[in-house]
Amino acid sequence: MPTGGTYSTGSPATAAADNVGPITVNVVQLDTVGTATVVGSFELAPGASVDVTSAAAQGGDSEAVRFHVIRGLAPATLGGRTQTLRRGTVTTLPIHRTQPGEGK
Repeated sequence: MPTGGTYSTGSPATAAADNVGPITVNVVQLDTVGTATVVGSFELAPGASVDVTSAAAQGGDSEAVRFHVIRGLAPATLGGRTQTLRRGTVTTLPIHRTQPGEGK
C-alpha cells in the first residue's frame, strides 16, 4: 500500500478518496489446513469500493470469486487474466489452478 494510503477492509473494501494512488488488494484462498495462497488481486483506486465474496464456479474450476463494484473501477486479475470491472457490475471470475496456456 502506498505510504499514507488507507482503505477499510470487510464488506465492502473501500479506498479512501484522498489516497494519492491505487491500492493493490490480494485475493487469498485458504486450503484445508489453513495455508493461504494468493490466487489473484484487484486494484482499489482512490474512493473505489468493491465487495468481494467466494462463489461456486462452473465447469472444471471448484471455486470462483464474485466482485461487486459499488464505486469506481477495479482492474481484477485471477488466473493470469485481467479484466476491468466497472461500477454497478457484479462479475464472477473462476480461480484457475493453472496459468493460461498450461494444461490442467
